[in-house]
Amino acid sequence: MEIEIRNTQRRIRISCRRIRDIARAAVKLSILKVACRGGEFPDMELGVLLVGDRRMMSLNRSYRGKNITTDVLSFPQIGEGKCCSTYAPCPLGDIVICLPQARRQAAEYGFTFYEELTRLVIHGLLHLLGHDHEKSAYKAKKMRKLEKEIFEQLCASG
Repeated sequence: MEIEIRNTQRRIRISCRRIRDIARAAVKLSILKVACRGGEFPDMELGVLLVGDRRMMSLNRSYRGKNITTDVLSFPQIGEGKCCSTYAPCPLGDIVICLPQARRQAAEYGFTFYEELTRLVIHGLLHLLGHDHEKSAYKAKKMRKLEKEIFEQLCASG
């Protein structure tokens, strides 16, 4: 699996290797394969962009019409809920994470910074695989449950 991490902010020190390891471990989990709705994961390509508040606010305004910062945005490159098998590597998509927002949320929720980053990577991956918590209360509940199960498996394994 190819994972490209790019850190464009300078205020928060971060281990890109650790983020890469988190993403790789999440993808390898069998429960995430179920999240792909039965598809098999080919060799995949994933991009993770780490940004500050201003950049995230600009992206959120441009792509979602919301003039506020957010924790994570996802930009899928494959069809909704489908895992591609025709391209090698499969371009899964890109996840953008706002590190200052992740730090604030970690403090608010009682997580460590890297636990919150793990949760955001999982959340972003689920969006890349076609899950959307904004479509209905049922889909939000289903996505939260899946996110929690993946998070617990990751924390138990590492």
